[in-house]
Amino acid sequence: MTTMIPYAEQALTRYTAIYEKVYRRAPRDAKSVPGNWVIVNGAQMRVGDLELLTHQLEEEYRQQSTQKKTVINKLIGWLKKPAIAAP
Repeated sequence: MTTMIPYAEQALTRYTAIYEKVYRRAPRDAKSVPGNWVIVNGAQMRVGDLELLTHQLEEEYRQQSTQKKTVINKLIGWLKKPAIAAP
């Protein structure tokens, strides 16, 4: 028998996971309250708003990852260039 996880709890779990990836720490006061509301980092919001915030954090995380990969690839390319002999 499987246990159904309420929508608010699922949203909090997704938000917490991506928040920790972006900021490398857990969010403050992440909890659900009755009536399809949640409290995250001291702010009360609807679950739908938390989903939008989660999506924004996912985009930010993707951009950070892409930027890091670009910098690393540039560094690898620079290190692979043959050294120019000094006159």
